[in-house]
Amino acid sequence: MNAFTGRWHLPVLAFAAGGVLASLEGEAFYIFVLLITVVLYGFRAHIPQLLLSLVLLAAGFIYLTPPSPPASMKGPDTWTAVIDSEVKETSYALQFLMEDEQGIRQQVRFMKGDPDEQVPVYHHGSLCTVSGTAGPFDPARNPGEFDYAAYMATQGVFTEMMVENHSDITCHGRSYVSFIYEWRTNLLKRVQQQLDPGAFSWIKALVFGEKDAIPEEITEWFQTYNLSHILAISGLHAGLLAGGVYMVLYRSGLATRRQAGVFLLLFLPSYTILAGAAPSVIRACVMALIVLLFSMVNHRIPLSDVIAWTAGFLLVWKPDYLHQAGFQFSFLVTFSLILSVPVLKRASGLWQQTIIISLICLLSILPLQIRYFYEFQPLSLFANVAMVPYFSFFVIPVSFLLFLSAFVLPGDVSRGVSSLFSDFHHSILSAGMSAGDLLDIPWVIGELASSAVLVFMILFVRMMIHWCRGKLERCFAYGAACAGVLMVYASLPYLSPEGTVTMLDIGQGDSFVIELPYRKGVWMIDAAGPPPYMEDETKTAKTVIVPFLKSRGIDTIDTILITHEDSDHNGSVPYLIDQLDVGNVVTSPFYPVQYKGVKQREASAGDHLKTDGLSMRVLHPAENTGDANDNSLVVTFDLGGKSWMFTGDISVPVEKQLLQDLPDVRTDVLKVAHHGSDTSSSDAWLDEVNAGTAWVSAGVENRYGHPHEEVVEKLMERDMLILRTDQSGAVHYNFYGDDGTFSTFLPYNASRK
Repeated sequence: MNAFTGRWHLPVLAFAAGGVLASLEGEAFYIFVLLITVVLYGFRAHIPQLLLSLVLLAAGFIYLTPPSPPASMKGPDTWTAVIDSEVKETSYALQFLMEDEQGIRQQVRFMKGDPDEQVPVYHHGSLCTVSGTAGPFDPARNPGEFDYAAYMATQGVFTEMMVENHSDITCHGRSYVSFIYEWRTNLLKRVQQQLDPGAFSWIKALVFGEKDAIPEEITEWFQTYNLSHILAISGLHAGLLAGGVYMVLYRSGLATRRQAGVFLLLFLPSYTILAGAAPSVIRACVMALIVLLFSMVNHRIPLSDVIAWTAGFLLVWKPDYLHQAGFQFSFLVTFSLILSVPVLKRASGLWQQTIIISLICLLSILPLQIRYFYEFQPLSLFANVAMVPYFSFFVIPVSFLLFLSAFVLPGDVSRGVSSLFSDFHHSILSAGMSAGDLLDIPWVIGELASSAVLVFMILFVRMMIHWCRGKLERCFAYGAACAGVLMVYASLPYLSPEGTVTMLDIGQGDSFVIELPYRKGVWMIDAAGPPPYMEDETKTAKTVIVPFLKSRGIDTIDTILITHEDSDHNGSVPYLIDQLDVGNVVTSPFYPVQYKGVKQREASAGDHLKTDGLSMRVLHPAENTGDANDNSLVVTFDLGGKSWMFTGDISVPVEKQLLQDLPDVRTDVLKVAHHGSDTSSSDAWLDEVNAGTAWVSAGVENRYGHPHEEVVEKLMERDMLILRTDQSGAVHYNFYGDDGTFSTFLPYNASRK
């Protein structure tokens, strides 16, 4: 019996398929039903297996169905429950999960007023009474934006209690598990004290499973080149550690084979906790334990059965694992590699095996990666070929040795040795990142539909079956079909007659994206940055604008029109120029900022900005008003059967001047000036504009009170359709030819309250 002849993976796959089916909707649901029917039809001659598969499919459909939110998302102000997670403390917050007797789970969060504020120590298993304000998590407010509420929902947590003061949390008692968490925290502190900070960030990631200390630009680079699996503790780490410990104990004569195996049986559960007990860690360690147990009784077991038992155990223990990306990536990669043993056996030499392993790892999770991150880097295969061996044979083993050195060597010695490692490792990563920058050709595809993911995975499985059987021509054909799925999907915007105008919800500021039919062009009007008090000036671009663009399959912006120089209109422009292909930047003649690496032109009243499918007329400014807001570019254009006017932050005097200078300012859709401030939108202006729809871009509960009540009342008096980002999140206008429809990302409140 060998690694790919097991049978237990079939029942587990049926069980998991039931859970997947329960989470699908629309055409993806019917495609998956058809696939399951075809597979089950193949078992028509094996009635017992067919019946077992049907029973497990139904069980998975019921048991693994994603949890539903409670009828009321408003919890009690005072709540008594037990802490059932690790207590995480950062410089700005303290948070943990609690579960009460009814099985209701809720996250508790306390925001520190001072990074140095001392808070009491809370423990897993403590019975606590918490007073605060409970409510649902804030959902994503834009397409492509990370949805923290949806992420927590996969864990069965739908609400969060915000606590004003740590004295509002009173606890007593603790569980045995809390001592393990405390032991882990103390180990972390000890290692941090003994090692160089640069080295500690990697030991924390590769030994403890926490990546927060690694610089953000490095984690982004790893993600771009599909190297994130190296940072997530997996079978690679557990296998290297278990193999290393076994070899040291046995080869040194300290233990017999059986004694070394018994030691690993006791050691691996502790390592699971040390490494953070993420799904990939649990999977790796449970698999290692199963293999060890069977080897100790001299019984060989197919690895496909090992991973099946592991997956089945985890899904029964925690059904929400099925919907977590870490679980999906970990098991897809491992299962694909196990079933690819015949291919790996035929490989000649270590490097060929490494290339094949990297290719299989890449393809097995590629559709999910694109679904979650909207793009992939074609050269990531070569990055994996270079980096996986480097980490496997050097970085990971050295990280474990440095971890041990923190306990056996004097502080000066361990810091010195770890500093040498840190410097060398930094130079290798810098060289790799520099090479990657020179060869950076990301393929932005957009958010992959569930149906496309299913079709890709079906073709991938067929490809691997033929590869394992040595039928290379058919293997190549199915591989080409996999690539074809992605190419067709990426081409859809260029074949679609649909266009879209989107008002992004970026908080207090303006950002609008215009997508022309057949992807003839992509324009942006303003690209706001975060509030001035926020240190990270790229946050809005990273978390809202770029994810939205990539979710739409956009990596090129033909023109960014910047109305004026306030950061709530131009703060993200430098980052967009650096990260995307930006053709032109258009500003007024009185705009003081010059950007490098991009064409920049000026436009003033009377100019026309033309591209294939769009012609903008510039209404203002004709001369310098001496005020940044009043120097805002005001433009109008026709699109989707409607006329549009964007007004920047102009004030009433400019509105008055425009009414005097222009014979007709009527428009169908008005971007209300200055986020709805009462310094704009005079009665005379609104009467002459006579718009049917008003777009207001303003932050939720912003400190300026935008839009001001007076302005909202004026808009309502004129019976305008008012679409506000603070109420509805992103707003879209989707059009075909001269017909279009407005929609909001969040449910629209027709009462306007």
